[in-house]
Amino acid sequence: MDCRIVQREAMTLLGTTARINPMGADYTTLWAEFGKHAEAIGALAADPGAYSAYFGTDEPGKADFMAAMVVPAGTAAPEGLVVRDVPAGQYAEFACTMSTISKTWGGIYETWLPQSEWAEDESRPSLEYYGADMSYSPDGKLTILVPVRSK
Repeated sequence: MDCRIVQREAMTLLGTTARINPMGADYTTLWAEFGKHAEAIGALAADPGAYSAYFGTDEPGKADFMAAMVVPAGTAAPEGLVVRDVPAGQYAEFACTMSTISKTWGGIYETWLPQSEWAEDESRPSLEYYGADMSYSPDGKLTILVPVRSK
């Protein structure tokens, strides 16, 4: 499994959110909710790409999912939307496609993390980045970013 460790700057996300079980979520519905606000979010965005962000919660097996775009720090959330900050830090970066996203996530947690010199840094969200030119077809390319710290 190919991986790069990268340092990412802090960023501010604007989008929609829902508490989910990541293994059983209806991502089509979650992104459809984002789509209802895409024009308003896009007008404020500092980058044309989109993110899925998985913020940890105090509920086992649950995450606060956010479908979002990067906006300038200090942006106020329009009604019906949420702003969340993502701290700077190291991330393990994995390239995959829409058809291999589940397999890639499984490989990260089942094989790569346990065998690597890294541990997940649960103080920051895991991310998926969809570039502005990404195709949502099975071979559409995206990037998975897992926050890491030394073991």
